[in-house]
Amino acid sequence: MTDLLKTAGRADSTVSTSSEAVMPGMPNATGVPNGASAPNGISAPNETSTDGTALSNYDITGMVCASCAQTIEKSVNGLPGVSKANVNLTTEKMQVHYDPHDTTIDDIIRAVSDAGYGATQIEDLKTQAQAEAENSARTERKAAEMQHTWRRFWISAIFAVLVLYLAMGPMIGLPVPSFLNPDIYPATFATTQLVLTLPVLWLGRSFFTIGYRTLFKGHPNMDSLVALGASAAVLYSLYGTVQIYLGNTTFAHNLYFESAAVILTLITLGKYFEAVSKGRASSAITELMGLAPKTAHVIRKSGVAGGGGDAVVDLSPDELLTLNNGTSVPTTAGSTAIAGTAGHANTNHANTDATLASSTATSSSESSEMEIPLDEVVVGDIVVVRPGEKIPVDGVIIAGTSTVDESMITGESLPVTKGEGDSVVGASINKNGTFRMTATKVGRDSTLQQIITLVENAQEDKAPIARIADKVSGIFVPIVIGLAVVAGLAWFFLGQESWIFALTITISVLVIACPCALGLATPTAIMVGTGKGAENGILIKSGEALEAAYKIQTVVFDKTGTLTEGKPAITDLLTFGGANEEETLSLAAAAEKGSEHPLAEAIISGAQERGLSIPDFSNFQALPGHGITATIGQSHVLLGNQRLMAEHGVTVSTQAKAASERLAAEGKTPLFIARKAEAGMPGTASGETLRQTASSPSDKEPSSEERHTDATALMGIIAVADPVKPSSASAIARLHEKGIHTVMITGDNQRTADAIARRVGIDQVLSEVLPEQKAAKVKQLQADGLNVAMVGDGINDAPALAQADTGIAIGSGTDVAIESADIVLMRSDLMQVPTAIELSRATIRNVKENLFWAFAYNVLGIPVAMGVLHLFGGPLLNPMIAAAAMSFSSVSVLLNALRLRWFKPSEAGAAAQTVEAGSATETGPARPATQTVEAEAAEGRSATHQKLVMNGR
Repeated sequence: MTDLLKTAGRADSTVSTSSEAVMPGMPNATGVPNGASAPNGISAPNETSTDGTALSNYDITGMVCASCAQTIEKSVNGLPGVSKANVNLTTEKMQVHYDPHDTTIDDIIRAVSDAGYGATQIEDLKTQAQAEAENSARTERKAAEMQHTWRRFWISAIFAVLVLYLAMGPMIGLPVPSFLNPDIYPATFATTQLVLTLPVLWLGRSFFTIGYRTLFKGHPNMDSLVALGASAAVLYSLYGTVQIYLGNTTFAHNLYFESAAVILTLITLGKYFEAVSKGRASSAITELMGLAPKTAHVIRKSGVAGGGGDAVVDLSPDELLTLNNGTSVPTTAGSTAIAGTAGHANTNHANTDATLASSTATSSSESSEMEIPLDEVVVGDIVVVRPGEKIPVDGVIIAGTSTVDESMITGESLPVTKGEGDSVVGASINKNGTFRMTATKVGRDSTLQQIITLVENAQEDKAPIARIADKVSGIFVPIVIGLAVVAGLAWFFLGQESWIFALTITISVLVIACPCALGLATPTAIMVGTGKGAENGILIKSGEALEAAYKIQTVVFDKTGTLTEGKPAITDLLTFGGANEEETLSLAAAAEKGSEHPLAEAIISGAQERGLSIPDFSNFQALPGHGITATIGQSHVLLGNQRLMAEHGVTVSTQAKAASERLAAEGKTPLFIARKAEAGMPGTASGETLRQTASSPSDKEPSSEERHTDATALMGIIAVADPVKPSSASAIARLHEKGIHTVMITGDNQRTADAIARRVGIDQVLSEVLPEQKAAKVKQLQADGLNVAMVGDGINDAPALAQADTGIAIGSGTDVAIESADIVLMRSDLMQVPTAIELSRATIRNVKENLFWAFAYNVLGIPVAMGVLHLFGGPLLNPMIAAAAMSFSSVSVLLNALRLRWFKPSEAGAAAQTVEAGSATETGPARPATQTVEAEAAEGRSATHQKLVMNGR
């Protein structure tokens, strides 16, 4: 994930020229989002994009069901200049895209208010403390609401149980006080029920205020149904009580006070459970915010306030490492304070003489370690991190080494070794070493805050599947009210039942209907799914992206940097004529010190990893189409292809030729190395040449044929390759287990591409594809009716990522690729590709389950409440049972969505083991069938390598 902060180029990709990579849609210092504008990109809250469209977020109050969200969306979308308004019932937030020239924030808030609800703009929070404070305030507000709802419930429950016992006790033979006997004291009986019901009505008054307000405004909601049902029961019971007072005692056994009290109590309990479940569903944001530490230890000039002045801290690594526990170190001429222009601390390691001369007044000041609040850390601060501490901000280590646990950010369980020059991510944990780092990203620009923003935006976004529920919810309540009235009238006029019976039918229909279950089915599952993705190091940008991944039929992989490491490495070192391996590699590395070619870096890195000393060189010359020459000590070293050896009289034995051909057939780049005892061999034209990369094992000891006595002797062959990522084969195997077709797209020739494809198990190869043709190839696959995902990491992958139905960017890729993608794999591990698809499938399956049960509940419950069963001699639904069923229907949907919290990715099966076994097999005779993949890969690995050889060595 640390590479997510870099703009990394690839061997077959155009190298990014951006100086600083930023997560998709996040603004830079100017407030304008970084990176190329992409169709699937998202913007930070309350930002104005380059096309003039503004985005603002709001907290919404007063919503009780999906029809509320529909009403608000309809009101806001009706404003001029508003292109899109999304209301999330679960998070109680609204996101609006609008033209600020046509509509203002006040207009949006007024539209929400006119619809009967409240809206408060969510301010653009600049600091981590502000974000945490806002989240904390929101959490506390929700907790207070839950406590209030719980208090309402248990107080209501006391009175509801009493009135229920009083009303039902005499009917079933339960003892009641004689003065409350309905047959002897009917007026006392009715009055006592009324008195016991009044507290419940008062505690549940919000059902009536909200319900009738929205009803009179022409867009009734669930509270309207509850209010109508409870009101009908209470009004009828009041009428009956008056009749009892007037002497008609038959009404004593036909009062519905207990129904109204129990309905309101049970629905209040359902709302409490809903609030608890919603809190659990949105816990991912709170958990992410809690990862960041509260303070940081920084090294600053004495008297420089945190974030309040310009300070340049320029200390050598030795000085930095001595600054333990706040020990002061005198500032030298190279560590002076200079005036800045941005009000931030900076790190300068090479000040000009003019700067030094202008800052002598501060050269005697002291730098010391101080603990400051996290929000006061600025870009350029030198931060001290000790064992066991959380890394406060993103940065680059400038002194010291350690292992860092990045699992809370990337999901990777194994600690990563970090040293000087390595990037570290804020909120990760320093395990066992002290180091100093330069802060590179702070506040809203930090990786953690960008992840939080992505998750928040994904949770606010609606998946296309939610449109089904939205359409139903928008007309649900009016239809239910109509059905309730029709059912009551039908029973009264056509069924010749009493108006009390008809009223019971009407109340039951009103209270059993539940638009909440429909409204909560989709957003709750998406909230949990995107939060679970963040936990597993998979950033899903939107609900639409989450649903699109569910439909993936074909996954297209870029090769270099995606399936392969994208970094050449030594794979083989063969020696001849009794040459020593260490000496051979050391001489090769010394000769390559004069080159800047990627293969030179691979050889030098290989020597350094083996702990070899690399001597100095002189007389370096690059020979186009041949290789390089250099003088090392008293020897002249040749490093290049067979033509270079032939031109300088180096005898290449039959065995060496065979080994070179074998390595080349495997797609590796074989480099011959030879040494002449005396220096002075004339060179030819200078200039760097291009070469190749690949992989294979060592050869046998040299034969007598190879033990020649030429003045210039062949020492050996060094093979370089771009290794396949360890997870590639397993990831492909897991995709195959899910029935997903896999494709590799590359600029390599067919032979080379096929070898790599067979090695990792790819089904189809699109070879010799130019970077600008990748998007067209993806479009061709889509034209065949396939739902296509593209996995890539380079700038040249960005168009294909945007073209694909689902773009998946490798986290270590360029910022443009990340911006263009719908999903970002933070670990840069291809095993996250099938995991993302699994998570999408699990989430959408959960949504469909929720929608099924929500629809099924209403489709079955409403007819029962209308008395369909009673027509055939069955039972009649009691309004109290209807209320209980309604309350727990929405709770059941929420509980089902919460099952996603236990999602775990599956493991690759036997297919992966077979492919990996083949991948690990080296060359040799008579391999079993499952061990032939590497041999097949020997047909060639990189056309790019061959092109490079033709143009260079």
